[in-house]
Amino acid sequence: HFILKYTQTHSRSMFKLPNLPNELGTEEFEKESARVEGGKITLNFVGLAEGDFSLEVVLSLTVQEVKALIEAQKGIRFDSITLTQNGKDLLDPFSLSDLGIAESTTIDIKVASS
Repeated sequence: HFILKYTQTHSRSMFKLPNLPNELGTEEFEKESARVEGGKITLNFVGLAEGDFSLEVVLSLTVQEVKALIEAQKGIRFDSITLTQNGKDLLDPFSLSDLGIAESTTIDIKVASS
C-alpha cells in the first residue's frame, strides 16, 4: 500500500506518491516503510550527569510521550526535560516521525534544575 503525501504549490494543491521501491534501494525502502508505519528505533540520549542511555521507541510517539518514558525509567520530572537534536529543540506536539528522527539518532537531554 502507498500513502499519499499532500503538498501545496503556489495556490494549487497536489498529491505526490512517495518514492517507489524501484526508485530506492531495498534497505532505504524498508527504512522509509518503517518510518511511515511507526517502526521501532533506538534513540541514544546524551548529556545527563548520571550517564548516557538508550530507549527503544516507535516513531509514532510524540516528544511528550518520549519525555514521559524518560520520567518513568529515569525518575526525571517530565516538565524539567528539554530534548534537542543538532541544537534544535524537539517540540512536544510533534511525533518522532514528524521530526525526521531515524534509527540510532543521538538526542541531547537537558534537565532544568528545580
